[in-house]
Amino acid sequence: MRLYHYTSLPLVEGILLSDLSKGHLNTLRGIISPVVWLTTDPTAEGHGMPNGTETLTDSHLDHLEKLQGGRPKNRRTHDKMKVRLTLDIPDSDMPQLQRFTDYCEHEPNGKWLAKWTGLSCYIDVATADDATLKSMMRRQATKEKTWWISFLPISAASISAIELRDKDGTYKPYDFEKFVRPAMGEQGFFYPSPDALRELLMIVKHVHPLGDAKPLIICAGPEATPTVAIRGGGTDLWYEIESGRSLTDTSAYEPQLSVWIARFRTELMTAWDHARESYFTFYPDQRHRRRDGT
Repeated sequence: MRLYHYTSLPLVEGILLSDLSKGHLNTLRGIISPVVWLTTDPTAEGHGMPNGTETLTDSHLDHLEKLQGGRPKNRRTHDKMKVRLTLDIPDSDMPQLQRFTDYCEHEPNGKWLAKWTGLSCYIDVATADDATLKSMMRRQATKEKTWWISFLPISAASISAIELRDKDGTYKPYDFEKFVRPAMGEQGFFYPSPDALRELLMIVKHVHPLGDAKPLIICAGPEATPTVAIRGGGTDLWYEIESGRSLTDTSAYEPQLSVWIARFRTELMTAWDHARESYFTFYPDQRHRRRDGT
């Protein structure tokens, strides 16, 4: 069966290297997680995903804190309509999926819950007054009938196509160097040169056909040690860039990875410098903080 999943650029590379598994479901009893959301709809609108222009409210921050176990550092959102994944699910895997509306039928007030969830993609149902909610429940077309859910991870092996959303709303083929690298840089994620990526592929083989291993560099804080996460081969492999010291078990790839780190250390440190500078664009108040936190 052909289904679609929409996500952001910062998330897609992790998905391609492993699986779909990070979603959640809001119910009247609380939050269920993990839940994978798919749809038969090839258009991104109407599914409740942010487009990256929104500002998180206090209630959004509270909700994310419950989901993630920590409060976001800022109020920015990612564009989760940016990437469209096409999945061709084999018949043997379909039993783990169910239509969202079928799931709701087993819940109290199931039809109302399904419509209420679909309507939440258009308005804040938690704060809407009763009159507005009742009116929109009758009038607003919603897309819950297109949704499928899974409470188990879905392997990236089922992904048959990756596309990026253009400014006009159309989707185009996923070209890492042309479109993804610059867009990821705007989000604070940096990589060494294409030559470095090509050499890495000779060491760390991909697990899924579309999930090429990549060395990701992101700065977590102004005093962070320069590190690189080599994502691929079924796990994340961490190295300190300057010392070349392995922070995870990389024995299956040694000494090739240590040689690769040494060969491209200058490029990796340049990428780190970009990542550190990018950090301050997201958290400008931390640029001049001293180590003692003042």
